[in-house]
Amino acid sequence: MVELQSGHKLKVLRLDNAGEFKAIEDKLRTDYGIRIEWTTPYTPEQNGVSERLNRTLISLARAMLINVQLLYKF
Repeated sequence: MVELQSGHKLKVLRLDNAGEFKAIEDKLRTDYGIRIEWTTPYTPEQNGVSERLNRTLISLARAMLINVQLLYKF
């Protein structure tokens, strides 16, 4: 899908060390020629974009909860 939308061939894929990605690693390399780069475990700073998105989503959710005056435990 990424290749079709961008018009460019996917060469490198950076993933965390999750088991579901480890299971398809060989298929990506052999069938599609995609090089896999693994991030270091327990280093969220290597996932800058996704970590910023998570922080933004949490902030928005908290703002919505405060706006509807729900209890803090929610």
